[in-house]
Amino acid sequence: MTDKERVLAFFHHEMTDELPPDKALLVVRGNTFHERPPFVQDGIDWFGVPWKREDNINALAPDYRPDVIMFHDDYGTQTNMFFSPEVWREFFKPQLKKAVDKTHELGMIFELHSCGFMEQIVPEFAEIGVDSWQGQEINDIPTLKAVTGNKLAYHTTPQYQDFEGAICQEL
Repeated sequence: MTDKERVLAFFHHEMTDELPPDKALLVVRGNTFHERPPFVQDGIDWFGVPWKREDNINALAPDYRPDVIMFHDDYGTQTNMFFSPEVWREFFKPQLKKAVDKTHELGMIFELHSCGFMEQIVPEFAEIGVDSWQGQEINDIPTLKAVTGNKLAYHTTPQYQDFEGAICQEL
């Protein structure tokens, strides 16, 4: 299956290539991060299919010529990241940088949607060239904006989480 076929199949909810059995769920289990880093990196490289790998951006962009590529890659929960910032830096940041670079090479804007509390790594989005971050208000957006300046645009939503469970009269 070519990169373009894989991406199009994914968007049409059709079967795509399967993760090779030797790379399966062990990528995210137990101490694998520490015990077998190359194994983990191979798995993360594969999990980049279909939308995270830079070659898939290249497969779609010439035909569709979008102005913006938006990645969806949640890194956290309401209170913290899924994994330490060090793990993100070692395994995920290099993949994200490749995708950002390919997007820019093709003349497009790179926007990252990533939910969760991740103040520790947001300045690094600007460092690797992410143009815009769509995050949540649980992060201190004004402080982050002061740190990143004009290097990163913030695509935010109104603060709605305080109203979870509220009735219409209260709103």
